[in-house]
Amino acid sequence: MQVFRAFLRAAFLAQNKAGGLQADCPCTAAGIDRAGWERINFDALENVDPIEALEAIDLRLDMTKACIMRAVEPFS
Repeated sequence: MQVFRAFLRAAFLAQNKAGGLQADCPCTAAGIDRAGWERINFDALENVDPIEALEAIDLRLDMTKACIMRAVEPFS
């Protein structure tokens, strides 16, 4: 049986301070399996706490104390 796994990736535009160029850098990477999706009640999203829902997801995020996001390694 094949296991379904979905990966989501968001990107942000970051400026390379050394060269002044702009480049897309992944700032978050998230992975969730089918069982994880099935635990979310999409018919009643107003009752879903997004923070608690994200705790069940394999999440990569790197942020400074000043809330500046840094690039992360996306899932392969």
